Amino acid sequence: MSPPAFPKGRLTPPLNWRDYLDVHPAAGAFPLLSEKELKHLAGDIQRNDLRADVVLWRPDDKTEPALLDGRNRLDALALIDRLTVDQGELCIKRIDRSLRQIKNCRTITGGDPQNGADDRAAAPADDPESSAKAMKAKFAEMEASARADRSDVGPEILRHDQVRP
Repeated sequence: MSPPAFPKGRLTPPLNWRDYLDVHPAAGAFPLLSEKELKHLAGDIQRNDLRADVVLWRPDDKTEPALLDGRNRLDALALIDRLTVDQGELCIKRIDRSLRQIKNCRTITGGDPQNGADDRAAAPADDPESSAKAMKAKFAEMEASARADRSDVGPEILRHDQVRP
């Protein structure tokens, strides 16, 4: 039996971050990258570091957060061995070799993430199709605003947080 195929230079499989962090259903509004796109993202992160933080959501301060945005970024970080578990906490390995706990990333508390944290009365939370459409529209609006704000910067800067049509 041949050994399992791991990414070039790895002797062990990438860390499965999903074992340490729940994913909110609204994260499914955006598709996972293909293997080729994921490798491209991992290379970009390796060259330029992580430019767009992952986003967590929790209903209140007493609840553990779930991942709302950043599945592809975490998959890419795992692929290049930039994720680890330290004292039971999932962490990003920074370029300077320090660790940043995922739970210290941008966290939204309250609201309804499937309808946008600021728009609590939009679509009913139990309608995943409406929720996904509302979330895609909100992120598309945010991306357009970010592009307008950074019109003097090339599109490669936005590679981590691009929204797919």
